[in-house]
Amino acid sequence: MTHSNPRPAIGSGRLEAASVPRPLNRQDTKHVTQRVFMVMTYQTSGGTIEIAASPDSLQQIRETVLQPPVA
Repeated sequence: MTHSNPRPAIGSGRLEAASVPRPLNRQDTKHVTQRVFMVMTYQTSGGTIEIAASPDSLQQIRETVLQPPVA
């Protein structure tokens, strides 16, 4: 997995899902040993974030991060 910025600043910036969850590829398995994990890519104002996690965890992240802020 590559990161254009290892610690992107989300802050007041916008976080957008840039991909649907996908299976690990050969490059990913060099860093992640859990074969049941999937990868999802997010775009922020600070760069790209790739998250490898179980499908359930990715769904929780997606639901939590992408929901509109509470006023």
